[in-house]
Amino acid sequence: MRGDVYEQSRWLAVKAAQMYYLENCPQDQIAVQLRISKSTVSRLLKRAREQEYVRFLIPETYESCLDAEESIHQKFNLMDVIVVPERFASELSDGTTEPMRHLVAMEGARYLQRILTPRDILGIGWGRTMGLLVNYLNPCQRTNIPFVTMHGSIKEVDPALDVEYLVRRITMAFGGHYLSLKKSALCASEADLAKVMKEKSVQQVFQMMDKITITISSLGSFYPEVTSPLADAQYFTDEELKYFCNHDARCDLMLRFIDKDGKEIESDIQKRTLGVDLDTLRRIPCKIIVANGKDKAAAVLTALKARLISVLIIDEALAQELLNME
Repeated sequence: MRGDVYEQSRWLAVKAAQMYYLENCPQDQIAVQLRISKSTVSRLLKRAREQEYVRFLIPETYESCLDAEESIHQKFNLMDVIVVPERFASELSDGTTEPMRHLVAMEGARYLQRILTPRDILGIGWGRTMGLLVNYLNPCQRTNIPFVTMHGSIKEVDPALDVEYLVRRITMAFGGHYLSLKKSALCASEADLAKVMKEKSVQQVFQMMDKITITISSLGSFYPEVTSPLADAQYFTDEELKYFCNHDARCDLMLRFIDKDGKEIESDIQKRTLGVDLDTLRRIPCKIIVANGKDKAAAVLTALKARLISVLIIDEALAQELLNME
């Protein structure tokens, strides 16, 4: 008798698993058809998983990304890591140029919308990936929170990537209000920066920076090649660019330039830049970086050394290069 009950229970577990996982039947419908209680259905499904009557297989392409996420998460003690599979790019059918940058930006937008709460204050940095990210925000998810620019304007580089433009777009998507540093990010002199810092509107923004709970930004790369948009747009003179390269610059993050050891490079540019300082940035609880392309590995590794990343959203090629370098 015990054997008959056992066999019947095993058959029910297999049958319930088939109906639930393959036929997409809800548990209450399974209960009716099998003439058992809904709680029994739940127990049968649990048994089917434990006894491996049903198995879940993740394709190797995706599993390698999940493994990379876990490795990066553990190595660098991060809050969260998302690695976007390269296979996703091949599934895009709209002819998008730089598909991986778009996919990383999309995941960045989705992540941001998952974690933002009405208690947060969001700080925003500029960048190419950030320029795409704002396009993927869902305007139906309203939070009505403050948004703050982390540095001054860089319209001369690209108006579509300027932080002032980005913060307006993000505020339109989420609701709420924004505070921005409308002045140029690069002042003419250290004395000029000191003068700007005394303006009431500028002081309000910097006071709000101490209250920011989340930041999101991309970063520029200076190694192995200089691909930062700041260099492409001739934001610097040749002498200034050469200075950063000679001082082992690896990345620029929110207009701060960091060397291979994770330290900010002291320069005339540093003393004239209107923007958040790295100590303030480090104190912010959640710092999200979105980046793609294996050429960004040195830049990301440097920012990790500098403790300027707590959430990393990247593509598969960058993840593998980052692990290889480490």
